[in-house]
Amino acid sequence: MLEKYQSGDFPDEGWERKVREDNRRYVTDYRCGLFKSFKIVAICFLIAFAGAFAFGKINLSYPLDMNKVFSLTGGFFAAWATLFELGGFAGQGWKGNQMHEIARPVIFMALFLPGLVLASLGQL
Repeated sequence: MLEKYQSGDFPDEGWERKVREDNRRYVTDYRCGLFKSFKIVAICFLIAFAGAFAFGKINLSYPLDMNKVFSLTGGFFAAWATLFELGGFAGQGWKGNQMHEIARPVIFMALFLPGLVLASLGQL
């Protein structure tokens, strides 16, 4: 918009409202994608828990192993971040300079890096 303004091409009346409405749609799509990827990973982990319980790997009478808790929590966060990033759950613009496109790597790092730390902590 700055380039257009400097070249003398001024925006129409009410351009702020249009930008706000466009951003609201992108943020809603982004939020839905984040929750959809969370649900998919949660379902996969629940299936894994059911399988582990069925094969006798875990049982309610067994003591809680914190290494497994750290590994599972870290794996969950890393899987969630990866699925959200690579799953195509958030829209893509032409130039990659919209708010949701700039925030996407930040969200990925905020989920993936703690997941990596927890998973590594559980394995050590």
